[in-house]
Amino acid sequence: GKGQRCIYMLNNMDYVYQLKHHPGGFLSNIELQRGLCSLIHQYIKGYLEEYWFPLMLSYLDGDSLKKPRCSSLYKFTEEFFRICDSQMTWKVRTKLKQRLREEIVELIVPKYVSFLEALQDNPSSWLKRVCRARSEKPIYPAPHLEEVIRGLFER
Repeated sequence: GKGQRCIYMLNNMDYVYQLKHHPGGFLSNIELQRGLCSLIHQYIKGYLEEYWFPLMLSYLDGDSLKKPRCSSLYKFTEEFFRICDSQMTWKVRTKLKQRLREEIVELIVPKYVSFLEALQDNPSSWLKRVCRARSEKPIYPAPHLEEVIRGLFER
């Protein structure tokens, strides 16, 4: 898909960008470095917009946050793990891998934490009992999500 193309391009651009450390390489030109940097930034944004923005906006933000429901949480969790599973084996260069994980963590984890808090503060505390009764699905603590994200592109 589009996201995989983004990663493919990013891997290549990252490779070229790392060549800036080679003396006399064509990337010793600062303008070129800057251009490539901003291109890399755009592609990272493209990747995030393909996979992670929709996930966050659909389940953790906006109306979902105003009226937090367990069902949103479960759908988010399901979708989150589906995306992570499908991307575990993607080959991503080391520095780029770290940067992508960082960006995903910063995008998802704070929103997830806010959502969990909103869910707990929901005045209808029967909601939580219903949640618990209706489903054996676990509610994951935020650090667990972060750990999963930091394992992306590994296997």
